[in-house]
Amino acid sequence: MLYREVGQYKTNYAADMAVFPILQDRIGIAVILLVAFVVLPLIGNDFLLNTKNYVVQFDASTWGWTHMILGVVVAATGLFILTGNRLARGVGVAIVSLSALANFLWIPYYPLWAMTVLALDVAVIWALTNANLGDS
Repeated sequence: MLYREVGQYKTNYAADMAVFPILQDRIGIAVILLVAFVVLPLIGNDFLLNTKNYVVQFDASTWGWTHMILGVVVAATGLFILTGNRLARGVGVAIVSLSALANFLWIPYYPLWAMTVLALDVAVIWALTNANLGDS
């Protein structure tokens, strides 16, 4: 909450416990996150460590767009997985494998972050392949 709400009564518990109950707060936080995670990585190419001896070399804008597209596709697949779609689990494994490949190529620029995401990718692949969703 960015400021205190005075005199506003909530009609249920979920509304009372909302982190950002006011529309302007939600819009403000969305704009801040949009600038921080979409705009700045796409326009700022000079913040990366340049390694000349690595097999694959791209600028930050290329990697920014690649990760943004992969993120949207992974999010859409995740929504289908939550609905219980069997095909979405296979698509999820394929897409998370692409995410692992992309983060493997990101290792020379941000090694700690790339290795963290690689470990999460392995955990997600394991969870998707071993999940029992009631299907046979």
